Amino acid sequence: MRKPLAALITATTAFAAVAAPLSALSAAQAGAPGTRLSSVPMYHLMQLEVQTEQVSVKEFKDKTQAIRDCSEVTPLAKELGAKTVRNRNVRSSALPKLVQDLLSDLETGRATVPFGTTPETARVLILCNRF
Repeated sequence: MRKPLAALITATTAFAAVAAPLSALSAAQAGAPGTRLSSVPMYHLMQLEVQTEQVSVKEFKDKTQAIRDCSEVTPLAKELGAKTVRNRNVRSSALPKLVQDLLSDLETGRATVPFGTTPETARVLILCNRF
């Protein structure tokens, strides 16, 4: 069954009127760091882990606290002999409460204090993006 042309034009015009503001909103949100569409924060994280027999916890903490951008993580990992893991699209709710608390006020590009440290290892998370 064919719809009258006038009804099709009206429906198309109404859709365009609604779609334009939505696409502008989506583009603005996608381009604005720190904005998110969900009430649950999501993160892009990098994890660094070192063996404490190779690097002291103090040296590890001092060097990781100097990180200001995730592009600095790989060269530092090579310098320290650290393992790196990149975790993208991690929901805050999937993380342990301690880690959620560490990330909640952390600036983008910065590292947490060492956590989950055992006598053999020390690790930090670097917040690459929050959305």
